[in-house]
Amino acid sequence: MIPGHRDMDYIQEIKKVLSEWEASNVGYALLRNYEFLLEQFAEPGNDLDLVISRKDFVQARKILLWHGFVESPRQFSLSHKGIGKYFVQDKLKFGFDIQLGGVHWNDIPYLDAEEVLRHKLKVDNIHVLSDDDSFIMYVCHSLLGKRYFKEKYKKKLIELYI
Repeated sequence: MIPGHRDMDYIQEIKKVLSEWEASNVGYALLRNYEFLLEQFAEPGNDLDLVISRKDFVQARKILLWHGFVESPRQFSLSHKGIGKYFVQDKLKFGFDIQLGGVHWNDIPYLDAEEVLRHKLKVDNIHVLSDDDSFIMYVCHSLLGKRYFKEKYKKKLIELYI
């Protein structure tokens, strides 16, 4: 953990992007591992996994490109878009892993974007999945994507269940 890391340039810029998305009515929700945006001493992250409505992707992309982010070549999925930037001062590459139209595994949606965006929560001006949708996402992501449950995700599932 880096004391005072929330003051790092990249975190401030990520928050600006999210704020501009909100001002532009971009429908998005962060999926997981976003604690570094909310908690002073949370371990800094180097990417954000999120879902964006297909109809809002053009505007979201425009804002990211304006901030100097660059699109990654398509990798494994038609439903995932990678957009990243190297922050020289912080010596860190940061990426947005965007899932379009829903939360997917191998291009098979298991949560629909429009549905989860209707239920999303707002935490400190950041949109995140609802508790119910988070529970489903952690189970599916762990079983399908990772093939095991990380300790962190086990704890989150227990918190969401109780």
